Amino acid sequence: MTGPRSGSAQASELVLDIARELAESLPSPVEVLVGIALADPNLDRQVVLDLVVLTEGAACIGIDAARGNLGSTTPRLAAKLLIGSLQQGGAIAQPLAVYASWLGGTPPKGHDGDVPVLSNSSAVRQYVLGAMAGRLRGPGTAPRDVADRLLEHDSNSMAERPSPLSRLRRGLMNLSELPRAIDAGLQQQIREPLILRRHRPILPADVSGHLARAMLAKRNILEDADYRRVVPNDYFVELNETNYRHNYAPIEAQVCERWRENLVATLDTTNERWGRHVFKLAGPVRIRIQPSPDIAPGNVRVRAAIDPNVEARPTSAGSAYLESISGRHRWPLQGDRTTIGREKNCDVWLDMPAVQAARLVSGCHAHILYREDEHVLLDGEPGGKPSTNGTFVNGRRVGTEGKSLEDGDVILLASLDPERPRLDTPGVVALAFHAGAQERI
Repeated sequence: MTGPRSGSAQASELVLDIARELAESLPSPVEVLVGIALADPNLDRQVVLDLVVLTEGAACIGIDAARGNLGSTTPRLAAKLLIGSLQQGGAIAQPLAVYASWLGGTPPKGHDGDVPVLSNSSAVRQYVLGAMAGRLRGPGTAPRDVADRLLEHDSNSMAERPSPLSRLRRGLMNLSELPRAIDAGLQQQIREPLILRRHRPILPADVSGHLARAMLAKRNILEDADYRRVVPNDYFVELNETNYRHNYAPIEAQVCERWRENLVATLDTTNERWGRHVFKLAGPVRIRIQPSPDIAPGNVRVRAAIDPNVEARPTSAGSAYLESISGRHRWPLQGDRTTIGREKNCDVWLDMPAVQAARLVSGCHAHILYREDEHVLLDGEPGGKPSTNGTFVNGRRVGTEGKSLEDGDVILLASLDPERPRLDTPGVVALAFHAGAQERI
């Protein structure tokens, strides 16, 4: 492994010594960075990440407890800014496991008492190895790519970012230009395309993550009058003609719908990690596939556009679906059986971070059978194993015989108190059943 790489902020001797020893002792692929300064989007200041260790599936962040002007900088805040910067820059298309810690001595009074304190390089090394052992399922993101993107964010100095006051003054001076600016911002905007090259034919599962990357790429995002970031909602996926004919044409509608669902879920996850609704879609999501003669079988071109004139597409007549109470997620019920749970192989995969962390919802928590023109909800796996914390409809527990669903029924997955199921318990999931309606974005 190469030695640690430095950002724009000065690191203490303690941090530098730890970084050097980690770079020499940790197995590859790992990237070690020191002194990364990230801009806080809510305040005119920088937050310094003294130490960042990037693996294929995780990031370990250390804040020097002896930092003189610590202020409100904590490992938790640093972790939040790290994730936001990487997702906004398109360096990661899926959530990254983040482990935060203090470095050196005792942290300042009142700051993150439940965050571990790592006094030396040996303790930090064990912490990183533990993070590597608990890496996310599936292929990770190359640490070198993530490190490069993080250093790019670090190079953007605060001097280049106007303060809220300067933005206000500039806005008042240019008030006469406001109608034209608003009109220009709402026009369809085709952004720089994202091109991926591989040695084998690009498949639908490969494209999904790169659509998410295009959605969150900084160059594709506009900022509205409330400083919320508007992301593209209209996408063209251009493929090799032969690849399109063999791998996409027979299932094109299903592939585009799955891509659409993944994009909406990715945006929800990104907003959850920021702790507020930072990003929003410009309108209903539309994805189209277009074969192109100038693209090789292993290549794909993704074009992202902001088009507020895209209309919501109605679902097929009489189609039933489940919807989260917040309205952010929707899952169509297709076929004779739909499984619901925390595991990835469920038809309705509840991958929300809060649900995955609390583990109140079982791996396969419930399933819905379509028989004799009605949808019947049953608790547990199709094989008969019940859920750990029960399934409820309109406040009543579902028995072994199941419950026939009616339009508007509220399904609650898991309850700590079976006699008093609550929607507001962290980690439980509330879903509304709809017998058939138009799609809502």
